[in-house]
Amino acid sequence: MHLPRNFVIVLFLISVLAVPQAFAQSASPDAEPTALTLAQAIEISLAHNLGLEGAQYQRQAARWAMWYSVAGYLPNASFNTSYTRLDPETVDNANQGVKRSGDMAEAFGIELNLEPSAFEDNYSSNITVVQPIFNGGAEIAAIRLARAASKQSDLAYDEQMLSTVRDTKTAYFQVMQASALKQVSQDGLALATETLRLFQAQYEVGQVSRSDVLRWEAQAAQAEGSMIEAESAYELSMIALAEVLGSDLATRYIMPKLELSIDPQLQQAVRAELDELSTSEQIDELIADHPAIKGIEQSVKMQCSNVQLAWATILPKLNFAYNYSWPTDDDLHLNGDESWTAMLQLEVPLFTGLRGVTGIGRERRNLHLARVEQQQFQRSFVQQVYAARLQLDTALRKLEAARKQVDFAEENLRNMQGRSEVGMASNLELLDAQVTYNGARSDLVRAVSDYYIALSLWEYIQARRY
Repeated sequence: MHLPRNFVIVLFLISVLAVPQAFAQSASPDAEPTALTLAQAIEISLAHNLGLEGAQYQRQAARWAMWYSVAGYLPNASFNTSYTRLDPETVDNANQGVKRSGDMAEAFGIELNLEPSAFEDNYSSNITVVQPIFNGGAEIAAIRLARAASKQSDLAYDEQMLSTVRDTKTAYFQVMQASALKQVSQDGLALATETLRLFQAQYEVGQVSRSDVLRWEAQAAQAEGSMIEAESAYELSMIALAEVLGSDLATRYIMPKLELSIDPQLQQAVRAELDELSTSEQIDELIADHPAIKGIEQSVKMQCSNVQLAWATILPKLNFAYNYSWPTDDDLHLNGDESWTAMLQLEVPLFTGLRGVTGIGRERRNLHLARVEQQQFQRSFVQQVYAARLQLDTALRKLEAARKQVDFAEENLRNMQGRSEVGMASNLELLDAQVTYNGARSDLVRAVSDYYIALSLWEYIQARRY
């Protein structure tokens, strides 16, 4: 088949125009940055975090499991029907008695309408209802196990939420730190470039040597390298934040600048809170209601229920059974003389191949293991408390030292700049003053961000959501 020439030309033009468009879409051009506050970041993270979503599904599954265990104690009702095919010889032998009775009655002039006692096609139907009464305590143990598992899933969800908020705050402040350090590096490059320009002008009139100019050229190149590293660190921190938020990794946000001044009253309140935790009893009281601690307690309760389930395999079982049946005939119709039976079924296990005893021994050891793991987890968590307390205390101390360092470095830089203008400061002294000032600013940025990150970890320890 030959296509018209004009049609082929149109298809060619469409394909040529579509290829650049496809490449443009696949390139994923940078979108406009989105403004993002800390509260918005936490809200987005809680809504899209995959770990929290998984914990929510686990929580729902545990609730269904609890209802499943309750259903094991409810009566079981079933309708049963069966079909049996007999060979003709068996049917004839089974019906000989009925036939002889009919022949004898006919000999005496009596007409009997007797039903056959067997058929080639046999249908039997009944309804059975079984009500569990006591099965070694298995039903109660299963309900307790499911209830503990449900509570544990709720606590795991709460702990995942706290972890998500902690991780979101940490990633958020790391971006703010990287942004502030990038600004410091840009200011350092601008300051080094301006100083280099001044020394180049002085060199042209013979006031300084070529060596002085080379030193500042090296300093400007070093400042440029530091700025490149800071910009790369900023991009990496933005990607890490997008991962925590569950958003596209190419998403970029506009965030407020890191506030380097912190309310002294807030610092004093945090300091007083840390000072109050001076004994192990106070720390134990602090973490007693933490979801992670309560969750491990539920694990021990679950294992206790497993021990009860193991004992149920060797204990007597008592159930009530009711059966309502129709007579066996050659069709599926539910007719004839119905009958019913009611019974109590008692089962006493005598020998279960040692599975019951060995199962009890296994679950008891697992219970001891769960208690040991509980102690290990509690000790590990207490260690986290001490580490978080020390980290926050260190951050508070570093804040004070970093502010003093910036004040001294800034004053020293102003003095050196003034002395350099009148030729009283050497090139190395001015260079050292700039390096010290940039380092002090960077240290202050890190100290402030470390304080907020440490505070986020401390809030996680205290089970504070926001």
